[in-house]
Amino acid sequence: MAENTHRPRSLHQRLTPAEIEALVAAYRSRVRQSVLAERYGIGLTSVKKLIRLAPK
Repeated sequence: MAENTHRPRSLHQRLTPAEIEALVAAYRSRVRQSVLAERYGIGLTSVKKLIRLAPK
């Protein structure tokens, strides 16, 4: 049986830099993280990571 070599795509492969910037801007405008996760089709943990890594 073949091994499962599927690897999840990184956030930067799923979202463009412009989308990441827009997500962070929306968060700073008080859009809820759960709303952003649904809007961008990513998990809540991914939203939190992008916000944490975003330049201040």
